[in-house]
Amino acid sequence: MIRRLVPLDCAPVGVFSHIALQMPCRDGGLCDQSPCKSTLKKVRKPMRWSLITLILATACGTEANLLGNPLTLPISGVSTVIGNAAYTKRRGQVEVVVKSNFDAIKDDIRAGGGPILTKAMDTAGVPERDRPTRVIQLQSDMGLYSGVPGALVTALMVYGG
Repeated sequence: MIRRLVPLDCAPVGVFSHIALQMPCRDGGLCDQSPCKSTLKKVRKPMRWSLITLILATACGTEANLLGNPLTLPISGVSTVIGNAAYTKRRGQVEVVVKSNFDAIKDDIRAGGGPILTKAMDTAGVPERDRPTRVIQLQSDMGLYSGVPGALVTALMVYGG
């Protein structure tokens, strides 16, 4: 490699710096000579690993985000499937109680309580302490449930949590 003093374009007039001038490569970068060897070096990509590390570090954060922690996705997926199956089973049981006794349950709501309404609330999982309030809500919304048993089932499932 040949070194000589070369004037810098951006420096004040008369300032020189040592800049290495490379000889042109004659074999397309295949030789082991120092001027050509640098053309074949594989450049590491630290940006890729930095980005991966950044993504993994932010994924483990405790702040709210749309997906949550990606490391717990398999566990949350399984628990969601189990939770949905339990909800669907309970909703089916509430539908059977409500639809098979629809006229009687409407009478129980108007009366402020009764055995069929109690059975439907037990099946839906409505807490005992909340039932007087929920009966008043059902009475005030009776127009919604008068001809639609599915709406009553949905209300009971919402109250049951």
